[in-house]
Amino acid sequence: MAGLLYLHEYQHARHLWRRSSTSTTAAPATTVAEDPEYYQLKLLWSAAKHMITGNSKSAFVGLNMCISSNLQPLSSHALEVKEKYRTEMMELMEQSYIKISWTDCCDKLGVVHKNDKEVQELVVCLEKRGWDVSGVSVVGKSECYVSPPKGGYVVDEDSEDEMEVAEDIHKQKRDDKIQSLTEIVAFMECRRTNA
Repeated sequence: MAGLLYLHEYQHARHLWRRSSTSTTAAPATTVAEDPEYYQLKLLWSAAKHMITGNSKSAFVGLNMCISSNLQPLSSHALEVKEKYRTEMMELMEQSYIKISWTDCCDKLGVVHKNDKEVQELVVCLEKRGWDVSGVSVVGKSECYVSPPKGGYVVDEDSEDEMEVAEDIHKQKRDDKIQSLTEIVAFMECRRTNA
């Protein structure tokens, strides 16, 4: 499931959860209680369902629960998913906001704004991406606003070319699938008319 979340395949993760949860509810109660894999999957699902609905604050709470559980491989996978999800949220905020309050920014990026270490790491990360975070260092300021870079985060041209190639390949595969489905439907309609 962590791989599906990392790849942003939320619907497939939901189907995996449904299949796993229904198969374990059909099993005897002793098997469910003793199955550590199901427990790890259940913890990860508690974060994933919030990622699906777009509730980033609750998603980060769930991912932090997975990380702090110290269960392997759940902890390491949840940490990778958390970093990827945080990056996606930053990109989304850069496209959506001109200015955002520091409290809302921390909530959307899963940072506890009372934790100085996490705040400093977030400030450094945002500055590297070109954000204006000049008012954040002022202690005791209740309404502090930060601004993403104008025009959003600028991606290197090489990675843009790679993304365009990947999008073209994806579009070609989708077009091939549509063409194949069209041929199947036409064949079935032809058989129905001939029968």
